[in-house]
Amino acid sequence: MTVKWHKTLPFPCHYALATEDELKEWCTKKKVPFPVIPKDNVGSTLNFGGYFVILVQKHKKQWDLVDTIIHESVHIHQGILSYVGETVVGDELEAYQIAAIATNLLRDSKCLT
Repeated sequence: MTVKWHKTLPFPCHYALATEDELKEWCTKKKVPFPVIPKDNVGSTLNFGGYFVILVQKHKKQWDLVDTIIHESVHIHQGILSYVGETVVGDELEAYQIAAIATNLLRDSKCLT
């Protein structure tokens, strides 16, 4: 198991979709503490200093998983802007960045081929 990281350009950030086991393995390798994750959340976005990880619980329906990934992709976008110190972003840049993040993560989740 390994976490597949995507780089955001031009920002110095990365993001990934991971299982809890994959994230634990990554945290151990990077020597960072594993965060407390609320068990009742269907999805969580975690920030490790410019490395953003979405943890998604198992979903019964594919469209519920799609909804969660898109929702958490917005949080990654917001986290990236905060990380690089941006307070204002154009509507088009925002839309393209969120779409790119969501598409990459949906592909990783096998929702898209």
